[in-house]
Amino acid sequence: ERPLAETKGEGDVLTLRLPVADEVDQLVLQEDCRTGHRVRAYRVDADLAGGGWKELCRGTCVGHKRIETFAPVVAKALRVTATEAKGVPFWRSMAAYSV
Repeated sequence: ERPLAETKGEGDVLTLRLPVADEVDQLVLQEDCRTGHRVRAYRVDADLAGGGWKELCRGTCVGHKRIETFAPVVAKALRVTATEAKGVPFWRSMAAYSV
């Protein structure tokens, strides 16, 4: 299945903007493990189409791949924040899905 949108980058905060506001209920996070597993804890928020950011979930240890599922929301953007990390996180992929 193809993602609604996908991005990558580095840093404590990574934002994924959707082409249009859409229903999202799954997010796949991946770290670039060549530099080690750096993310120890994270939070995922959605920029809701109705306005404002809302926390969707929290987790620990992203590693090779972490799949987060949550109640469907209509979002314009998603944001992952590394709330604890050992060094600068390198995000191999952040992809949003509607299943």
